[in-house]
Amino acid sequence: MNKEVKERLKDFYEGKTSLKEEHLLKDMLSREPDDELLSDQALFEALYDHTEEIPKEVSDRLAASLKQYQETSACRETPLYSLQSDAGNSQRSKKLIYWISSIAAVGLLGIGLFFATNHHAEPTPPYAVTDPEEAAVIAGEALRQVSLNLNKGIAQMQAVQQDVQRSDQILKSSLKF
Repeated sequence: MNKEVKERLKDFYEGKTSLKEEHLLKDMLSREPDDELLSDQALFEALYDHTEEIPKEVSDRLAASLKQYQETSACRETPLYSLQSDAGNSQRSKKLIYWISSIAAVGLLGIGLFFATNHHAEPTPPYAVTDPEEAAVIAGEALRQVSLNLNKGIAQMQAVQQDVQRSDQILKSSLKF
C-alpha cells in the first residue's frame, strides 16, 4: 500500500491527478500514518482541511518539482497558447485563422468603401433660379428685407440710447449734493 501511495504522490506532484484522486490520496494518507510521509500528510490536510499551513519542506519539494518541469524540453518547446498543438488541430487552426482574417478584410473593405463614397455633398438650395432677371428680383427682395430689419434694429437702438441718457441724467442729479 505504501508503494501505491508513493506512486499517487508522484503523480500528484507531476500534476497528473484529478480532484477525486487527490481526495482518495488524502484519505489513504490519513488512514495509514507513515513517518516518511508526514510532510505529505500535512500538505493534504492543509489543502483540504484548511487548518494547517503547508510545511516548508513540502513547499520546497513542490518548488523543485516545478523548476524541474520547467527545465524539461517539453515545457520549453510547447508554448502556453499554441494554435498548432497537434496535427489534428493544425488544419482546424489554419481554417480558423483563414476565416478570421477574411472577416477582418471584409470589415476593413466595408469601412474603406463607406468613407470613400460618403462625400459631403453641398446642400442644394430649396429652389434653383436659372433666369438672371428673376435672380435679380429675388436678390432685390432679399436686400429690401435686410434693410427693413436693419432699420428696425436702428430704431430700437435709438430708443435704448434715449433711455440710457435719461437714466444717466437722473443718476447725475441724485448724486449732486
